[in-house]
Amino acid sequence: MHRSIRALTLLLALLLFLLMTTITTNASTLSIGENELYVSFLNIPDGEATLIQTSEGKNFLINTGSKDSRIELWEQLKELHVNQLEGLILTNQTDEYCGNMKQILENFDVKQVYYANSEKQLFTANSNKTMWNKDDEIKLGNAFNIHVLQTNTFGEMTFTIEYGENSILYMSVNDTNSDEGLESYDLKSEIIKIVDYGQSNSPSSKLLHEMDPHISIVFNQKSGTPNRDLMERLNESWIDVYQLKQVGTTIIRLNLSDYEIIS
Repeated sequence: MHRSIRALTLLLALLLFLLMTTITTNASTLSIGENELYVSFLNIPDGEATLIQTSEGKNFLINTGSKDSRIELWEQLKELHVNQLEGLILTNQTDEYCGNMKQILENFDVKQVYYANSEKQLFTANSNKTMWNKDDEIKLGNAFNIHVLQTNTFGEMTFTIEYGENSILYMSVNDTNSDEGLESYDLKSEIIKIVDYGQSNSPSSKLLHEMDPHISIVFNQKSGTPNRDLMERLNESWIDVYQLKQVGTTIIRLNLSDYEIIS
């Protein structure tokens, strides 16, 4: 009897190990096919970091997280075989968004830094800097474009990531009237990255109704928790809420006409 229980325990332990190994290595074994784009929303302890990988072998990192997230950021970039960046995109110039910028520039081959209009000058040793402004449309790859919708003098920036027929709304501007400004674009983004770690009251019910997204992404911030009313609003709108602290790194594969969550 004891032998049977022991054997069953060992078998369960082996199955659990194999499951955890599959989950851990899933991100590191990405195989990007032709006409595909991978967007990885990285689960880090504090701040935002999103990696975009193209079928042409280009890597773009949106934000770097805070200094408290450096180890976790490095580990995930290593798992995803990133050693060079075609572009580093900053949607905010506070520590939670660009706390590891200096180290990224020192340790990775970064070809270009993109940032928003700001009253303060972006401090970086990288001379290849490009400022994006409202309504700029930037082609970064085959069928891969960025459309800048909003910027402000604090260096915040909201844009859409567009690939074929797919659209991801990447919200970072948190002004009083930012939702009203977005309503004028008649957005139809399937995926929305929620602004300010879900701690504000944006996006509004009206914007969600007009845009009708399927998925929302909420990053982590150590110093706060998501707004309960906003989380309820997202759920009541039949939008799947991916709080990275709960679900972990979320990887989305896009082709020219559709998308799939693979992790």
